[in-house]
Amino acid sequence: MAEHETDVDRLYGLVVQQPGKPQDLIARYVRLLLNFRYGMETQEVSTVAQGVAVLQEHADSVVCTFLIQGEEVNSRATIGTLTLRQKIPLLLQRFW
Repeated sequence: MAEHETDVDRLYGLVVQQPGKPQDLIARYVRLLLNFRYGMETQEVSTVAQGVAVLQEHADSVVCTFLIQGEEVNSRATIGTLTLRQKIPLLLQRFW
């Protein structure tokens, strides 16, 4: 009998990406890197609030977060939440 992979068994990279051409290019590279190099799927969202919701729902499956945007992150609470209180790595990429 074949084993079925559950959502808990899968590992995801969370990509919080603000719309825009440079952001699309970096997000595409991140997706390719995570998929081909590490066999991980990605969850893509466009706002930090959506990213927080995904992390709350899938905290056991998300192993890293990528924040790709043109706006400055002003809140330490936002960074703390996107790293699950420093349990997973966060990569920030800001475009001016």
